[in-house]
Amino acid sequence: MTPNVTRPTTRDVGSQDPRMAGCESLVQGLDSGDPKIIRQAALDLADSGCLEAVPRLLQMFAAGDLATMGALAYALGELHVQEAKPRLLELMKDVRTRGSRGSLMYALMNLNCNDDYDDILEFTHDDVWEVRQKALIILDDIAPFQNTAALISGRVRLLTRLEDASLHDEARSHLAEAVEAHDVELLTREDRKQEDSKNSDQKT
Repeated sequence: MTPNVTRPTTRDVGSQDPRMAGCESLVQGLDSGDPKIIRQAALDLADSGCLEAVPRLLQMFAAGDLATMGALAYALGELHVQEAKPRLLELMKDVRTRGSRGSLMYALMNLNCNDDYDDILEFTHDDVWEVRQKALIILDDIAPFQNTAALISGRVRLLTRLEDASLHDEARSHLAEAVEAHDVELLTREDRKQEDSKNSDQKT
C-alpha cells in the first residue's frame, strides 16, 4: 500500500530531482545500524523533503527503537505522513517513551488529529510540560471539528481533573487553558446559533 503523504508539494520528487542522489544516500544512512547516524539521517531527510524515504521511515518507526524514535517521529511529522499517526498515539501511551514524547507530539502537530479528540484531551494533563503545551495547540486546531456533545463532555472531564488537582500540580495551568478553549468554542457556537435564529426570524 502506498503511504498516505498529505504534504502538498509543487516539485517533482522523482528522477528529475537534483537532490535525488543525496536522498538515496540518506536512506542508506537509516540502515547503518548506528543510532547516531540514523538520527542524523532522519533529521536530514525531514529537512530535504525526501518522500521516497517514507516507507523505510515507517518500517523503522514501527520497530520501536527508543534510541532513534524521536528523530524518526520528527521526520514523519515533517513529511506529513498520516500513516504514522496510529503508532504515534500508541507510543504516547507507552511508559517507556517519556523522554521522547515531546518529539512524538511535535509530529502529531503536523498531522490531522480531528478524529483523536479523546487522546489529545488526555495529553493535556500529561506529566511532561512540553506534551501538555503541544496538546493544547492541537486541541485548539481540532475543537471546531468536534460535535457539541463531545466538547461538553470533555469540558466536564477537564473541570473534574482541575478540581481534583493539587495547588502544586504543574498541570493545573494547562487544564485551565484547555477548559477555556472549550468555553471559547462552545460560546462561538452558541453565538452563531443565535445569529442564525435571528436571521431566520427576519426572513419569515
